[in-house]
Amino acid sequence: MIRVVMLRQGGKTLGFECSGHAGYADAGQDIVCSAVSALTTATANGLTEVAGIAAKVSDDGRTLRCLVPENVAGRQREDAQLLFDTLEMALSGIRDNHRQYLKISDREV
Repeated sequence: MIRVVMLRQGGKTLGFECSGHAGYADAGQDIVCSAVSALTTATANGLTEVAGIAAKVSDDGRTLRCLVPENVAGRQREDAQLLFDTLEMALSGIRDNHRQYLKISDREV
């Protein structure tokens, strides 16, 4: 199962952690893993490359972690929240169709 944890603080999303494997199909054929990987990677790249936010992104091969510094404010904070909201909406759509393969939760940081 893939686990995505949305990292929150005071009602704002600061980032996410994504780990696990869906197990929907064999590696290389797993559309759930592919979709989640594409969405999380696009969000991290959108934050750093498009919005110009100095997000801390790490990938140890098991967990992709993306965290926006607390001091990000103004337009960049709005852009980050928009990207996180879009990610969560898209992941929720996948989860709704594949509940046994994807879990989304929140954690206060």
